[in-house]
Amino acid sequence: MAKTLKNLALALINATLMLIALCLFLAWQLAIKADDITENIAGSLTVITPVKDRLEATQAELAGLRADLAAVKAETGDEAGEAMGELKTRIDALYAKLGEVEAAIAGIKTSPEAMIDQAVTSTAVQVRQGIADFRGCTPAT
Repeated sequence: MAKTLKNLALALINATLMLIALCLFLAWQLAIKADDITENIAGSLTVITPVKDRLEATQAELAGLRADLAAVKAETGDEAGEAMGELKTRIDALYAKLGEVEAAIAGIKTSPEAMIDQAVTSTAVQVRQGIADFRGCTPAT
């Protein structure tokens, strides 16, 4: 009887140690994923700055084109008024689109919560898939 209780206690300790080892391994994998997410977000934010600078340069160039169109229109009078009007409309549309893109980039840069939420969601999906693969199961699709 004592030997049976001793073997049962050893099995319990062995199982507990195995569970602790598994938990430590999973925590280690989670820490690696968190580091990857942090590096990815930091890299994304550093990429956004040059894009924003290029957008500002493009907006300045469009403003210059608009001024050039106004100067050409003033020189030629109303001879090419219809073509100038179409060009001005297209430049205004491009200027509006650039403004929208710049606003979106500024929103990401000032509050990167949306990017963090996306990163956490995609990581959760990857972890769930990894656990399912680890168990030998495949998710129903």
